Parts: sequence; structure tokens; C-alpha cells
Amino acid sequence: LFVVCCLCFFSFVYILLKMMMMNNSSTTTTTTSSSSTGTSKVQSVLSIRKRQIKAIEEMLGSSDEWKTLIYDRVGQAILSPILNVQELRARGVTVHFLIDSKKRDPIPDIPAIYFCEATEENMIFIQEDVRQHKYESYSLNFTTSVPRILLEEFAEACVECGCASQVKRVFDMYCSFKCIEDDFFVLTEGDENALSYLHFNKSGVSDDDMFKAMNTIVNSIFSVFVNLGSIPIMRCPNSSHIARMIVTELDKKFRDHLKSKGHSLFADRMLDETGSLQRPVLILLDRELDIPTGLHHCWSYQALIHDIFGMKANRTDVEIVAEGKPKQVKHYEFDKRDTFWFSHKSKAFTEVLDDIQGEMAACTKKEKEIKDKMESDSENVAMGMAAAIETLPQLQRQKQFLDMHLTVLTELVRVVKERKHDEIFEMEERLMNNEQLEKKVVDVVCDSSFGRVDDRLRLCIVAMLSHKLSVEEEEKCQQSLEAEGCDVGAFFHLHQVRQMQKAHKHPNQVEHKTKGNVFEYAKKMLTDGVKVLLPTLSDLPTTRIVDCIISSKKDDLINDYCYYDPTKQSPAPGVVPDRKLPPAEHAIVFMVGGGSYTEYHNLLSYAQTHSDKKIVYGTTQLVSPNQFINQLTELGNDLRPSETTATSTLS
Repeated sequence: LFVVCCLCFFSFVYILLKMMMMNNSSTTTTTTSSSSTGTSKVQSVLSIRKRQIKAIEEMLGSSDEWKTLIYDRVGQAILSPILNVQELRARGVTVHFLIDSKKRDPIPDIPAIYFCEATEENMIFIQEDVRQHKYESYSLNFTTSVPRILLEEFAEACVECGCASQVKRVFDMYCSFKCIEDDFFVLTEGDENALSYLHFNKSGVSDDDMFKAMNTIVNSIFSVFVNLGSIPIMRCPNSSHIARMIVTELDKKFRDHLKSKGHSLFADRMLDETGSLQRPVLILLDRELDIPTGLHHCWSYQALIHDIFGMKANRTDVEIVAEGKPKQVKHYEFDKRDTFWFSHKSKAFTEVLDDIQGEMAACTKKEKEIKDKMESDSENVAMGMAAAIETLPQLQRQKQFLDMHLTVLTELVRVVKERKHDEIFEMEERLMNNEQLEKKVVDVVCDSSFGRVDDRLRLCIVAMLSHKLSVEEEEKCQQSLEAEGCDVGAFFHLHQVRQMQKAHKHPNQVEHKTKGNVFEYAKKMLTDGVKVLLPTLSDLPTTRIVDCIISSKKDDLINDYCYYDPTKQSPAPGVVPDRKLPPAEHAIVFMVGGGSYTEYHNLLSYAQTHSDKKIVYGTTQLVSPNQFINQLTELGNDLRPSETTATSTLS
């Protein structure tokens, strides 16, 4: 009888926890569905960042209650770009720890909120906390859905220690991605290299590692659409094996949830939140279709900071160089209250340089006006003081932001001049748009006094992929770069890719005119002219592909693109319907193998000039050009032949 009672009690606890989890998941889906009306309503549909912040705030609960927040590395990566320490404290979080921290002492009078992946390791930490009665109550929030076996083990631990009543909720957050902008997200992964271009192309990667990476991508993209509350129509290039595999698995996952009874995440949300018949389009692309963009010298403010100084979670470290003084590194964070940053980050570097002076002058003028009011006749002193108390803190904060930007811009100017970044950018723009160059690429690459050798390596590769170098010139550039100590392993990987693409055929696609050659494919998409030092709105391949798909154009660029609609029963998944496809209002563009700010800003510019289009950009990994060239180099060095045959392989 005792055993039977225990089993019944255990079953009750398990069912209770499961119901709590499902109920809260449904609540999350429901609460994130509310949006404002009119134009703001349409614009908010794809505001991924705001949705994630709202979900986190609901997780943290009332600001009147003190609490401790416990997260793993994945949870930390998600929280870092959207909430800082001050904002956490404002929401009642008195202390916060990593889940594996040894400094986590018992605080029995304070509730604990966990925000982490549903892994076996994390569940062990949580079970140990429950057994030790470390906190007053326990609220478990997982970035992805909890495997049943882990949930059962946790329920059993709660029964053993008699703490079932202290577990307030078990929650599937569906937020396994981090938002670095309102319309830009990156997948969260403890080891970010596991989702890189290097990982997907490196020889020797085990099937288990590849499956894990694919599963991470599928679950993360699925989480994005759970937050959006919409099931997308999906498009991907048939020529990309990895893109097709991911979309196929996503299609299956969406269909499985639509079939589930009673608690499907999309049961009542077949249309988008504006009530439009239009559903978002997921355009899933492979970095290998457009390698030059990942190496291109950028010119927008945010992209330039990322390229030169590096940027992570909207933070950067700037090395300050002053004559006669030792070098020092300053740490800067681009705050969400910084209006200058949000209005200028995607603008051309030279435009930002022009505008910073005007912003500083306007700020100084306002400061002077406030002081003049305070020093006026005695009758207006009280009014002047009231205005100063209200305005000065905001004005001083904005002035601090402008001082920060002035410092960053000053150092950017110095580095741009030293590295000849502006000249290389102009050359690459002309190369990619078939314009005449004042200097030959081979002469610039072989000139050791021209900028830095790694910048010249990137220029050389862009020229090579744009078919502007002969075999002899490629060999000369490689030999010159090697003589300067530059690792040219990237040449060997790109040569192999080029050979594979030449040999690749599409026997079932007679209308496909690119002949499977990825570089000819990219060349065709990069033929429009651009103004010097000002990138055009549609000069990048990704933007052109997006335009063709969401505008429902017939173009060779998308002739081989597969079509998936999880809400329809299709006898041949992936086949484009015979009927004319309607234009799409909303698109989520996802790049497998690494994305860049240059690509993001290009899409952002396109969306700004097409007011009826809303675009969100996502990628497996945000990489700077130097990080990307390092990945290409590592791949190439695995293929690198002996010294005697190194140059001949480029033919």
C-alpha cells in the first residue's frame, strides 16, 4: 500500500509539473500576441528584440519582490544584449549567478529564478539546489523545450525531498537566440564555432556534431517563429545541401506541432498578428553562395567598428593612441538610450563624421540656453531651475554619449588612414561592379607599404572571386603575400570550392543558368554600379535574392529555390506551386555559416526604401571579416599541398 501511494503521489507531481509547463507555454504564446494598432502594429510584428524583452520581464515577475537570478552561459548570452545589471535590479533581481558558480551560497528567504538550457548538467545543479533547500521557491525557465526524461528525474527529486510545492513553474521559453538589434538575431550556442562556416565545411566533423549543429539551428529558428506567432512559407536554394536539410527538418517540426491536439503553439495563430492574409517568408541561405560579402571592407559606422575594433553584445574595446602617451584601452557600450547611435549606426562613416560636429554644437547650445535662463531676472529663476532639473540630466547623458562617439570616430579615422581602408573599400566596390580601377589589384596587393597585409589579402580574394585576376596574377599575389609572412591557406579552400562548383550539375533543372558555379552566380548578382564610398541599396547578392522572392519576381537568381508551406499538404515537398505566388510583406532572412553587419545594413536600407516590406536578419554566427578569413585559412591549410606544388594548384 505504501509503494502504491508513493507511485500515485509521484504521478500526481509529474502531471502537475507537466501541466504547469504546457499552460505557461500557452500563456507565453498568448501574451506575446498583443500589439498596437495601425502602422505601429504592422511594424511591431517582426520586432524580435521587444518580444524577447517582454518575455524576460514576465519571467522575472514583479519588481516589488526580491529574487535571485541563476543562468548558464547560454542564458547569459541571451540576457546580455537586452538587459544590463541596472535594469535587472530595477526588476527586483538582487543577485545573479552562473549556475555552475561555486559562490552560490544558500539564500532560503529569497525565491530563485533559473534561466538556462534544458541539459542534463543544468538539471543536476537545479536538483541539488532543491535537495539542499537553497532558496525559498524555484521557477524554472528553459530556453528550449524540456526533454521528458529530464522532467521525470526532476519530479522524482522533488518527491524525495518533499519540495514539490516550492516549484512555482516549469516554463518553455522558446528563446534560444540572442537579439543584438530589433531586427537582427544570432543563434545562441556555448561554443559558437559549432555553428560557423568552418564547422560546416571542415573535414573530419563527426555525424553527431553535425546533427547537433543542425538540431540547434532548427530549434532556434522554430523559437523565433513561436515568438512571432506565425508559421512561415520557406524558401531555400536547392543547390545548398545544408540549407535544404534545415528547411526540410523545420517543415517537419512545424507540421508535427500543427498536428498536436489541444496545446499546439500555432493552433490559433495561422495568420500574422495584423490579421493580414500574408504570412512571413523564411529565406534560408548558405554563406557559400556569397563569400565576397563576408570579406568586403565595409563603410557603415557599426560595421566599421565591428571590423576594426570588434564588437560583442553591443560592446567594444577601443585602443586609444595619443602622441607621447602610453596606449590605453577603453571599454564602451552602445546604450539603447543613445539616440545618435540608433540614428547613425547604419550610415556611411563619412556622414557620421559630418553629423557628429552638428550634434555636439546643438548640445552645447542647449546647455547655454539653460544656463542663460537660470541667470535671468529673479522672477524666472524658479522656472529656470525647474527646467534645468528636468532637462540637464538627459542633456548631460547625451553629451557623454557624443563624447564617446567622438573618441571612437577619432580612433577610426586614425586606423582607416593607417590601413588605407577607404582606398581598399573603393577598389572593392569598383571590382564588384565591373568599374575601371585607377590601380591594378596585383600592384596594390604586392605593395608591402600599402596598408596591412591582411587587408590586401582580403582585397585579393574579392578580386579573385570577381574574376578580375588571371592565374598568373593570382600566383604573383600569393607569392608576394607569403613573402610578407601572410598565411594564404584561404586560396586553397576557395580553389577547391570553385572546382567543385564547376563539376556540379543540375540535371533536373534545365532552366538553371548559373551552371552550378557559385562565383559566376555571385558575379551576375553584383553587376549594378555604385557611387564611390556609398554602397547601393541592392548591390549585395542576399538583398537581390530577397527582393526577387518577396516581390514575386521571375528571375534566374531564384529559379532553383525550393518552396515549403507547412500548412499545406504537398505531394512533392519543396516544389514551387504552378500558380503565381503573391508578394510577401514580411521576411526573415537567415544566413547559415556566418553573417555580417554589412549584409544586415544592406537589407535594412532595402526595407527603408520599401515601406511595405519588413525584414528581419538572422545568422548562425556574427563574424567580422578577419574572423571569416581565419576560418577560410584554416579550411585551406587542411588542403594545402607541399611547397613544390603550392602555386600550381591555383591554375
